[in-house]
Amino acid sequence: MAQGVRAAFPRGRGNQSPCGAIGCALAQVNRVEIRSFGSFCPNYQPARTGRKPRTGVALPVA
Repeated sequence: MAQGVRAAFPRGRGNQSPCGAIGCALAQVNRVEIRSFGSFCPNYQPARTGRKPRTGVALPVA
């Protein structure tokens, strides 16, 4: 876990925003934890088919 956090904030990249660093960490590691705030992990779901309420037309929902 600590290895993934260190990978998110490499030295010499002080201008990277925290959200950008978390996004990079999620792309490389399965889970990111921010102490006393929460933990984040990617959740992949396949696309499904939904319906438009007014017309009933089937649409792909990503």
